[in-house]
Amino acid sequence: MDYDGWKHRLVLAELFQAKGDRYYFSETMRLGRGEIFTSRIDLNRECGAIEELRNPGARYCTPVFDSEGRRRGIVAINVSVGKLLRFANAGHCPPVLVKPDGSAVTLMSTGIPLGVADELETGDAEVQLFPGDRLLVYSDAATSPGAGWPRPPAEISQERP
Repeated sequence: MDYDGWKHRLVLAELFQAKGDRYYFSETMRLGRGEIFTSRIDLNRECGAIEELRNPGARYCTPVFDSEGRRRGIVAINVSVGKLLRFANAGHCPPVLVKPDGSAVTLMSTGIPLGVADELETGDAEVQLFPGDRLLVYSDAATSPGAGWPRPPAEISQERP
């Protein structure tokens, strides 16, 4: 299986890449049944070259054994860690993440509005970004009556330039 950040797809066997020279393969092949290798975070390689978009990630790998107990390969799960948006929002208009198909996700507030309390502690949140995602950031002037945009953010995000 492959995941492009939006859809899962089955990869045909003839498109598999040889990864036997990678450190995580050799380390995993030394493990016993049921053991898991966790790689360091590094840049992903496709067809032997570092990806152009610089996609850092880690791998969780376990060896695969046949019915005779012989190691036959590994199963590896790649976890992308480099395309995270970290945001904090102290009660203001929440940003909207617009996916390539036009669906919209409102990124909820992480704290109370500025000025409500003398001491303000606000957290932050993270969301993973994928190719084709767009981030709509707007001010409350865009949603105030009389400003020309008296519509909710989800409706605004559906418009195309």
